Amino acid sequence: MASGHGHQDTAYSATEYQPVRDSGNIDYLDSIQISVEQGDMDKAITLLKEAEKRGVPNARETFINAVESIK
Repeated sequence: MASGHGHQDTAYSATEYQPVRDSGNIDYLDSIQISVEQGDMDKAITLLKEAEKRGVPNARETFINAVESIK
């Protein structure tokens, strides 16, 4: 039995969806991009929603561009 691996379907709390560094808008955009690239769409969408609540410019555009780039 694997120890601690393969729990991708585990529900995450909101605190686990914090941006890479919570010091500015660019961090949300980077975190959204990275999440999409890693295929973690739930995390990317959660970050997008949080960024939009905080008024981060270009959050939705970053998400859309990231999704289109992996097609």
